[in-house]
Amino acid sequence: MTAKQVLFVVPDENDPHMGILIDHDYIICAECGGVFEADEVFIIKTYHVWVNFEDEIADELDLLVAKDIGKELNSKGKFGRYEWKEAIKREF
Repeated sequence: MTAKQVLFVVPDENDPHMGILIDHDYIICAECGGVFEADEVFIIKTYHVWVNFEDEIADELDLLVAKDIGKELNSKGKFGRYEWKEAIKREF
């Protein structure tokens, strides 16, 4: 089994979260405990070193930037995988 920490978003909700990707199949959300299939979400960033989620969720600039992107997309009425791909090109 492989596990990596990720910053991800459910594209139709525009609300980024941090979680643990298991075997490239499932993501366990570190914020709500929900389980998502990897193909249901858009992975914004994969962390190659293990981080402390408590610190990351509270202070992580990547998460804050991603949440701002989500708010901007919401205000423009834009949703979906393509919109996220385009929006994060400028930031990540």
